[in-house]
Amino acid sequence: MKSSLLKTTLLLVCAALCTAEQTQPNSSSKIEIQRKAVSGQCIMGYLVLDGEVLCYSLELPWVGNINGLSTIPDGRYTGFVREDGSKGWRIELENVPNRTNIQIHIGNYTSETIGCTLVGMRADLDQCAVFESKKAMDAIKDKIGPLLNKNIEVAYSKI
Repeated sequence: MKSSLLKTTLLLVCAALCTAEQTQPNSSSKIEIQRKAVSGQCIMGYLVLDGEVLCYSLELPWVGNINGLSTIPDGRYTGFVREDGSKGWRIELENVPNRTNIQIHIGNYTSETIGCTLVGMRADLDQCAVFESKKAMDAIKDKIGPLLNKNIEVAYSKI
């Protein structure tokens, strides 16, 4: 009798733990900005979140990491979620060399960034534009989840 009660208890505990693990969001996420196409006016690519291509990315061209004119260097950065200000929900990168307030946020054209990464569900390299930016940002937000203290690793590929 004790043996079957112990087995039943262990099964219930295991079931509870397994269910809890499946419903809790990850405490970290990995974003890759895969730079794929370069023109004189922009860099386009894909934003990959935890191994899934979610949307297109748009950046300024590389101009020696000059603030306001250039994309940021390739490399790995840590990020965090911001919700303040007029841009709404976005991801801000930390420790970008010689730069501050570099973010992944909504926008359609390179004229709407000073070095940040814009995202969209559709892209046009000829116009250096991404479209349906809010929809793309919502997809990122849905995948990352509501946790503001989440660890976000962001990797930018070489151009």
